[in-house]
Amino acid sequence: MSTGKADSGSPNWVFIGIGALALLTVLIGFTLWPAERGGPGPFGSAPVACTMEAKLCPDGSSVGRTGPDCEFAVCPGTQTPSGWNTFRDDFRGISFRYPAQLGTTYISATDWPPAVAITSAPFSCIEAGSEGARAGITERRFVDSREYCVTRVTEGAAGSIYTQYTYASPRRAGAATFTFTTRATQCANYDEPHKSACTAERQSFDMDGVVDRMAQSLSLE
Repeated sequence: MSTGKADSGSPNWVFIGIGALALLTVLIGFTLWPAERGGPGPFGSAPVACTMEAKLCPDGSSVGRTGPDCEFAVCPGTQTPSGWNTFRDDFRGISFRYPAQLGTTYISATDWPPAVAITSAPFSCIEAGSEGARAGITERRFVDSREYCVTRVTEGAAGSIYTQYTYASPRRAGAATFTFTTRATQCANYDEPHKSACTAERQSFDMDGVVDRMAQSLSLE
């Protein structure tokens, strides 16, 4: 005769079902967690670790990779110069340091500070074009082992040469680009000694170094 009590030897399917659902939720959380963003995991796990590579600095010291993009830290003595301004776009969470002036006499910057774009597309550089071509010239360059893809489009107007630069550099989750324009006066328009000074400045000015320091200061919040 039945007493109305559950058989103590039979499994409790309600509790088994709840346990299975909880386990499935945890597994899905680990699978979908965006580890590439470097944020804490479901249980406060550490950010994604960078490789243990090291870069030798001019003073003999070495620096490793750091930050969310695992880029090499700045070498001692090459920090961003004092007097630079900070550009900040709170809406996009972008900030970087840039010089208010280029420190040159015959070259000035327009469209300044540079326009910065962050893309998720993988970084690539196809070298093409030539000086004076309508579409400009694209070249691969390196600054202290950091790779850049540089496109220059140049045109002359009213005794000046306008050059639009686009510097693209790889980041962990895509690429970053800096775009700006410079105006350089035609050195032939000057008499001596300004003509020689203008020519020397054009030949010695290190635009790659300026952009490299800006790129190293780029922060994505």
